[in-house]
Amino acid sequence: DRYTQLAQYFIRYGHTRVPCSDKLRAEDEEFPGLYTWVQSQRMEYYRWRNNIPSSMTGEKFKLLDALDLDLDPLESGWESKMVQLRSYREEHGHVRVTKSQNMELATWLIVQRQQYRLFHGDTPWESRLTEERIDALNELGMEWDPLERRWQTKWNVLKSFFDENGHSNVPKEYPPNPSLSLWVQKQRRHYKDGTLSVHHDRQLRTLNFVFNVAQDTFEKGILKLRRYKENHGNCRVPSTYIDRELAIFVINQRRQYQKFLNGESSSSMPKDRRLGLEELGFHNDIAQVSSLSSSSPTLVLTESPRNIDRWEDNYNCLVNFHSKHGHCDVPTNYEDAALATFVKVQRMDYKRLQSDQSKRMTPLRLEKLESIGFSWNTNDARWMKRYSELEAYAKEFGNCCVPDKFKENPQLGSWVRNQRFQYKNYQNNTKTTLTQERIEMLEKIGFAWTVQRKIKVPKK
Repeated sequence: DRYTQLAQYFIRYGHTRVPCSDKLRAEDEEFPGLYTWVQSQRMEYYRWRNNIPSSMTGEKFKLLDALDLDLDPLESGWESKMVQLRSYREEHGHVRVTKSQNMELATWLIVQRQQYRLFHGDTPWESRLTEERIDALNELGMEWDPLERRWQTKWNVLKSFFDENGHSNVPKEYPPNPSLSLWVQKQRRHYKDGTLSVHHDRQLRTLNFVFNVAQDTFEKGILKLRRYKENHGNCRVPSTYIDRELAIFVINQRRQYQKFLNGESSSSMPKDRRLGLEELGFHNDIAQVSSLSSSSPTLVLTESPRNIDRWEDNYNCLVNFHSKHGHCDVPTNYEDAALATFVKVQRMDYKRLQSDQSKRMTPLRLEKLESIGFSWNTNDARWMKRYSELEAYAKEFGNCCVPDKFKENPQLGSWVRNQRFQYKNYQNNTKTTLTQERIEMLEKIGFAWTVQRKIKVPKK
């Protein structure tokens, strides 16, 4: 009978791992049909063990066990892999087996994770894992979701960046940790594609994570522009404005709005952003248009071609002056009287533009002049020059208390005294040259608005 054949096989080979007959030629199969019989015994054993009607009995089980027949190869295979995994953990201190280290064991771990998801899913009965197996793997430090572990590791790095910089906007070019920058961009793509989990979304938001950089930049820029208009009455922010972020933002919006007006497809001016700018009157400050409600608005020509050419010639002369002197403040007694007059006229046209009385200062001219650092208000340029001198003084002497008789820079002492005088006017709501931005700038470097005693000339 079959059991006798199995006993003979065991005596001859020392084991009962009968090979599959499908893998043998008919003439090489020593015990035809024995492999099929062994498989049927395993099936009957499974049914018997799970209290399902079966031909397996306790006596048969003892007889088969006496020949060391593996009635549950999956279980024995699982235990064999656990032995390997324990050895790996003793050597490496963890169970993060890679395919390059041990392909078979790494693949087995992947299967265990798949079975774990089944066990905790909608069809747990389809999983070959049990509570006992899960506990055994947990004791070895099994990572059921290695991708989550790597995500959490990157999040911790981002949190360190946030704690140090106060934001989580890692630059695209970030030499200290290029992989962090790539990871941040990947999270934004997942958010845009709708593949970012709710859990990860909430965790990133605890770091004030910006998912849409362009929209966030626009919202911050238009908020600053709104404050600027409240203080100045218009949206014509000079390119040399003290708030560089606002100046750059306005230049970019002018460029995109101009493309929109000209019907260019390359314009990145969504309707909601355009309406937000137009609500502030931005369109009135950069162009004279025939009809904003028209589907393709056009710019109104206000000058003859000859005057346009003359403007371009003078502008090129101003570019050369800027290249030579580093600024555009052409003196009134300059050797090129036409250039000095040109500069004066541009400031006059800009002033008229603020009251909607100038048609010569077009958005294009405005942008070209500001691109070379043209100062619309000479008073602002002089104020910034003194402020830079005061900033250098504070770094050298540790305070902003410049004495009136400061030999190295007498004008700076007088300027500092005048700022305190202007501040009193500001507090009394009388005419003053101080603005809220200037006050904040001065206070940022430790400027004292009142001085209790006479200031002595500092010693280096």
